Amino acid sequence: MSKIRMPWKDLIPAWYEIGIYEKTTLVINIHPKTLSLFDMLKPDSPIVKHYEKEFDLTSFIMPTSEHWGFGEVIHRVPNESGWISYHCPLPIYKKHGEKNRSDKGTADAVRTTLSILFGLLDFCPEKDTEYRVSQLLIIDGLLVQNDLHGGSLSATITPAMTPFLSSPSVESLKSIQDSMRTADEHMWQERKRSKLFASDFRVHYQEPTKIHLSVPGDACSLDPAFGDYDGAGYGYRLVPHNVDSGMQQLSLLMGLARLHELGRATYI
Repeated sequence: MSKIRMPWKDLIPAWYEIGIYEKTTLVINIHPKTLSLFDMLKPDSPIVKHYEKEFDLTSFIMPTSEHWGFGEVIHRVPNESGWISYHCPLPIYKKHGEKNRSDKGTADAVRTTLSILFGLLDFCPEKDTEYRVSQLLIIDGLLVQNDLHGGSLSATITPAMTPFLSSPSVESLKSIQDSMRTADEHMWQERKRSKLFASDFRVHYQEPTKIHLSVPGDACSLDPAFGDYDGAGYGYRLVPHNVDSGMQQLSLLMGLARLHELGRATYI
């Protein structure tokens, strides 16, 4: 019987990575040996049918297409490394000068598609990818509901992130903060003209390796789970506090993507 591996304590060869392209596009790079996870997804999968009905979405386009998701919100881009690369541009909820207009439909399509994608990637592949870098971060709880409190998010920081998180620079932490603010201002463009929320984007570091991410809201944040392992060589979970809206969810996700980029750079 194969050993059950725990991402918060075991080093597992990476099966996917996330990052940012041109500030407002989420990048998901997937190892080719991971694509077998997509076999679990069918057009009539319960989660697909649920989202189609709950959010009145167009029919789901399967990942076998170059553009896929609910409304072609994710598209494949060339990657010379052999990995499969997808780009997912952030939606715009409210454009500048259009205070009463929002494109909620596109936002719902993006969030539900990402929920399905990260739900699949949450399954650790049965066979190692044998990639030289371990999985650094796992998005393990991108939940979407069609109500006021429908935008939760959680993640697992693995031990492989320790080289970065043991001594992050002030500049690197600020770049995570800036990534969240840029994402938020792209989605709600009126905020770009206001300094009112600028101080609500925060990244707090706590020794030895803990990190806290905050965005505008009622103490809206991702924080290390209380009671998680603090010993050397362990990771931990980041759990949400008052993460309610889609914009909060996606802004924090972009912060995690920037965190992943910084952690990944320590292995170059």
